[in-house]
Amino acid sequence: MSKIIKNLLHIIAGVLALSGFAYGFIAYFVTSDAGNGAIADGLGRTLVQTPALLRLIFGEERFYPGFGWFIFDMVVFWGSLAGAAGLVRLGEKLRS
Repeated sequence: MSKIIKNLLHIIAGVLALSGFAYGFIAYFVTSDAGNGAIADGLGRTLVQTPALLRLIFGEERFYPGFGWFIFDMVVFWGSLAGAAGLVRLGEKLRS
């Protein structure tokens, strides 16, 4: 029974990690024309020019959806990876 639970946790962890990667990819690497000369990301959020301070830190001339969305995106991405790692560890702990 514990082997079934372990395998189920590993599958859920894989889906969670892939979902986090897909969310990050769509949010930061997919852009489209939102009309009126605006640019939107893959999630439909209108993008604005990155502030000078963030360009100094990240060294990029990219657009971004705003600081609040940037923080939200980082929490979703890294949280999904941490959650997946936690599920894998739980699965390994149940095995022993």
